[in-house]
Amino acid sequence: MAVCYVPWLHMHQPLVWLDGKIVSNLEKMLNSKDSRESWDAKLMLRAYKNPAKYVEILAKQGFKPKIMLDFSGILLESLLDLDERKISEKIEIDGEKVGLVIDAYRKVLKEFPGCIEFAGTAYSHCYFPVTPEEDWELQIKAWRETFEKIFGPGAVSYT
Repeated sequence: MAVCYVPWLHMHQPLVWLDGKIVSNLEKMLNSKDSRESWDAKLMLRAYKNPAKYVEILAKQGFKPKIMLDFSGILLESLLDLDERKISEKIEIDGEKVGLVIDAYRKVLKEFPGCIEFAGTAYSHCYFPVTPEEDWELQIKAWRETFEKIFGPGAVSYT
């Protein structure tokens, strides 16, 4: 008898106004003078990277992990921005650096294909039942374009 357990993690961080410009909520929290808010942001950043980290560890040990993730397009762009500006590289928790989040996913997707499946979602994390139907296709298209921009052409399979 085979047993299969596939967790599905749904993740999002909104954009917010800060000092007259739009930034990710995660960046706002990281830069907060409130130590608890800043600490929570570090934990969230690590949590966003953990699926890639643990898939790599398990795959290298000979297991065949499988996980489905649902990251909003806004979150993917925010994580990429934090990586490109080397902010995520500087974050440390209990002596361990979080490191580049998007690069961790790129590595796992390349080295261990099929272990992580990204479920296509709405770019802005909208809730489809209350979103005007004419916006659905635009939300999905924007998410796909964002995903392909970050992970490369052909990274999204359409069914």
